[in-house]
Amino acid sequence: MAVAYILLLLLLLAGARWHPNGFRGDFLGKEQCAGIKGAAILAIFISHALIFLSGQGFSPTHALDAAAVRVQASLSQLVVVVFLFYSGYGVMESIKARGKDYIASFPRKRLLATLLNFDVAVLVCIVLDRVLGTAVSPVQAVLALLAWTTVGLHNWYIFVILSCYAATWTAFRLFPGRRTAAAGLAAALLLGLQLALSVLKSGQHWWYDTILCYPAGVLFSLHKEKAVAFCQRRYGVVLAGLAAAFAFLANQTFLPDCRGLTYNLESIVFALLVVQATMKLAVGNRVLAWFGNHLFPFFVYHQLPMMVIGGIAGSGWIVAHPYGFAALSFAAACAIAHFHEHWSIKL
Repeated sequence: MAVAYILLLLLLLAGARWHPNGFRGDFLGKEQCAGIKGAAILAIFISHALIFLSGQGFSPTHALDAAAVRVQASLSQLVVVVFLFYSGYGVMESIKARGKDYIASFPRKRLLATLLNFDVAVLVCIVLDRVLGTAVSPVQAVLALLAWTTVGLHNWYIFVILSCYAATWTAFRLFPGRRTAAAGLAAALLLGLQLALSVLKSGQHWWYDTILCYPAGVLFSLHKEKAVAFCQRRYGVVLAGLAAAFAFLANQTFLPDCRGLTYNLESIVFALLVVQATMKLAVGNRVLAWFGNHLFPFFVYHQLPMMVIGGIAGSGWIVAHPYGFAALSFAAACAIAHFHEHWSIKL
């Protein structure tokens, strides 16, 4: 799977531009965010393909494939960090622009629409599980529809982002017109959820070890003007400081991870490092933007082709043809993402 990471790197480099003089005015714009999120979702696909292959008995024999497995392990949860940070930032920017009308639409357009579209994928997955001979109990099905458990999809992110939306709506309904107080309450609610999930989902660290990136994005938006002015005025110092902080936090020898709090801090620093870098570095092209703009359907559905191909072809073929398996799964996931709007629920 090393070839997949190499292709992703080349795709990142295509269209990348460094601005040596001055700063980019659109470094937090829609186009830039789409490009970064597009790169992240492709990294997630490669990671999940490697995990699926390992579950089928695949083990790398080539040095480059072994290196790809190490890259996947090193990236871990960091590939979803930008989703949460930019989501928090984008929501806060929309609140600043549209105010009460945007908050009033939250339960319908953010919470319910996201859950219902996810539930469509869950129902498809339940049908596929039955066809492939995997039993799904009624209780498991109900909990899967609430994103609390899984029937084959990576549901944890949907649960987390819905919780972030719910915390945002609650906080801004309780403190209308008081953005700082509302943002602080949302952060406190999500910190409480993070600690609760560290107990309820103990042993499944991915449920809670990046969730605080969302309120970090909210707070960054809230204080954007001052934060950006400071970071640009001391660009090199801030960039080096964030890189050093990330390296320190990533080394668990110095600082153990306590209920996911250290990794949350590491993830926030990583997100800020990306933001700082993109003040001068433009990342993105039409391909990455397409994936960034089709983020939800690609993320939710990309494992379904893996399940179907695995059920039809069997582990023997998959282990013998890992690149063929990945290519077929990827093509099917792209097709689903492209046509998703035809069955997408819009509220």
